[in-house]
Amino acid sequence: MGSPCDAKPMYATPFSPVIGWLAYLVRGSRPDLAVVFSYLARHSMGPTFEHWELLDHIVGYLLKTCDQGIQLRLGGISLNLWGDAGWGGNLECSQMGFILKLGDTPILWASKQQSIVALSTCTSNTSHCLTQLNTWYRQLIN
Repeated sequence: MGSPCDAKPMYATPFSPVIGWLAYLVRGSRPDLAVVFSYLARHSMGPTFEHWELLDHIVGYLLKTCDQGIQLRLGGISLNLWGDAGWGGNLECSQMGFILKLGDTPILWASKQQSIVALSTCTSNTSHCLTQLNTWYRQLIN
């Protein structure tokens, strides 16, 4: 992994179509892959060997867990929203994510790198946005 060849983009590969397939899964049924998808999607135009190795690992994980999915469970209706933001080892920009559950079932989720450099107010701003989103969905259900 440490050789100079590893850092060169691998343009003649089907990386983007596989990322598109992964996007379909993440948006529809696999919130567990949202963070790694966000990372790999940022490199879809010039993936390196390291990105291919990670994508290969993800495909292997999907093959081993293809029987898992989101199950809608009956019971009381409650709406719960969790979110977080942080640098995640990258001080140039932060990563933000959230998951909205109806009962025990995830119904909406996202993870993305923020386009601005977040300072200490990032967490409070993210919390405010998530509160607004939560209020909107509660009104929608009622």
